[in-house]
Amino acid sequence: MAALCVELGLARRGASALRSKVVFGHGSSIDRLVTAPRFYSTASTTTHTHDHPGKRTAGKFPNSSKSNLKLRPELSEVPPSHSTSKPRPTPMAKGAAKQAAHKPPPSPEPASGSSTGPPDDQLMSEQLAQLDQMINMGKMFPTLDPWAHQVDTLDVDIPYKINPLRPTDYESLSDMWHQFKANSQNSLKSALSMWSLASYNAFPGFDLSRVPRGQRFLKWPWLASKCRSLKHDDWIAPIRAATLDAYQEFNEALAQNDIKKVKRFTTASYQETQLKVLRRRDASHIYKWRFYREVTPTRVLSIRATEGYLAPEEPRFGNRMLVHALVRFDSEQSIEIYDSRGKALHTPHPRLDQSKMTKLNVPAESHRVTEYLVLEKRMWLDGPWMIRDQLWPRAGKKAIVAA
Repeated sequence: MAALCVELGLARRGASALRSKVVFGHGSSIDRLVTAPRFYSTASTTTHTHDHPGKRTAGKFPNSSKSNLKLRPELSEVPPSHSTSKPRPTPMAKGAAKQAAHKPPPSPEPASGSSTGPPDDQLMSEQLAQLDQMINMGKMFPTLDPWAHQVDTLDVDIPYKINPLRPTDYESLSDMWHQFKANSQNSLKSALSMWSLASYNAFPGFDLSRVPRGQRFLKWPWLASKCRSLKHDDWIAPIRAATLDAYQEFNEALAQNDIKKVKRFTTASYQETQLKVLRRRDASHIYKWRFYREVTPTRVLSIRATEGYLAPEEPRFGNRMLVHALVRFDSEQSIEIYDSRGKALHTPHPRLDQSKMTKLNVPAESHRVTEYLVLEKRMWLDGPWMIRDQLWPRAGKKAIVAA
């Protein structure tokens, strides 16, 4: 039977070291420095054999009467400075090293003010997925318009007159030059939008689908540039008339507290503002709105058009275009307010004969009202123009709004 001899010694400089000498058979021996003796410091069912380094066997050591080998903790630690062989990594260390090897390198931190969103390809794939979802929704629900979602107001702008003979209208020549460039850009964008509407045959009262291609390149650039025209035979004339009708219908509905009609002629933030006005009103009061005349004709100052219906098939009605038009309404109007008994709460017209005043019929003094409203039309829907926003001329400027 083989004899097992274990020699233990301490290193010269006070560090603990362990040298084991295992004898198998007749005289054959293996001298080995144990650098990770903590495997044997506790009694476990899995131990390391010394005849084949790195091989694990369950149970007892070969040719040994002891099932487990225990070493004192203070003798089992060998300083790294006195180790002559490479330490054997634990399974936990191996797993951590493998995980660190497969871990991608850290991405550089974005600079201040840079975008932290997803990459362009990922963003494009998300947008395409949303587009497919909207197309499928339109097929599943034919009565639902998935393209009727809210959009931001397009970049319509109020143009201003430029008069070199009156430089005092602007703070400096540089300010005048910037306004000139803004007017030019606005006119160019309006002309391109008019051309797009003409290519889709989107102007009511005009059949532009059969116009020869030669006439398109000769006449259309001139006709498309007449966005602010007041002539009755220009492309913009039907839009001017439709927006004026929508303006009058909206004000009448607002005076009559007709919430359903107000929602029909408004959208986006403008609708929210007007609904708040209706909620703050006294329900017992009666309002009457009167429209007398146009001080100056209704004029489209800026127009933008883009494709808003993106389904692969053509819309059942109209065309694909989404239009935003900045329209100036310059009119004379008045508002009358009565209580529940019909008594006038407003100031009567100064030239009105007192004897002709009757219940709920006391005309108020008219006032000139000028508004710059952005109206929206989805050409694939059989509905009216809707007011979506309101703009104001620039404060502190002496510039005259272009007529």
